[in-house]
Amino acid sequence: MDNRFALADGTGVTQPRYATWFAGGVGWGVENFGVAPDIEVAFPPHAYAAGTDPQLEYGIGALKEMIQELPTDRPPLREGYRLVRPSPLPARQQDNQG
Repeated sequence: MDNRFALADGTGVTQPRYATWFAGGVGWGVENFGVAPDIEVAFPPHAYAAGTDPQLEYGIGALKEMIQELPTDRPPLREGYRLVRPSPLPARQQDNQG
């Protein structure tokens, strides 16, 4: 990243500037590119202004569908397990030295 340009309000702008060669058939790539999404969901300005998040809503919907198709095992009930919470500490004794 290069912090080369300053803005009028005193803050700066960073942008990827350097490329790196990646092995394994990937080739050249710009730093800080990130990961391409598996599912692209548009996030229009009017959704942002309304306080909604279509990407999050779509993701939750996709997870609900996945749970319906491939239900997961239920965890065992918590009955019969020993209590692992530590016992309370004894009361502190007052120090009467002056």
